[in-house]
Amino acid sequence: MAHPIPQLFNVLDIIEGGQNLNEVTMKGKLLLVLCFVLNSFLIAILCAGLYAAIRQNLKLMQMLIFALVSYFLGKMSLWIVAGNQGGVVELVVTHHWYKLTLVAAVICILLLTCFCLRVKDDDGEDPPFR
Repeated sequence: MAHPIPQLFNVLDIIEGGQNLNEVTMKGKLLLVLCFVLNSFLIAILCAGLYAAIRQNLKLMQMLIFALVSYFLGKMSLWIVAGNQGGVVELVVTHHWYKLTLVAAVICILLLTCFCLRVKDDDGEDPPFR
């Protein structure tokens, strides 16, 4: 489940943000550093997802879905804050790689949820809320 495309988008997002670090004010730098932290978090999550997919560990995959949703909400919140700053800060923080990482995170959430349901169906486990 740790597809290389979302990891590539994250690395490119970090590189683009690093190049733009000198072009913004202190608030913009804080937002970029927060973006770097979130991207590093996602790279670690995707590596854990590879282990979960190979082992078909259902609990770890469910934790991975929760972490991906948390990442997505964090990036959306960061986008809203950058949008409220306006001007150069918004353009520097929310560039095209930033938006592609959000799209890739949603695709990962959907695919991982489908894979999780398939593993659960193969295991024959009962639903958790019965």
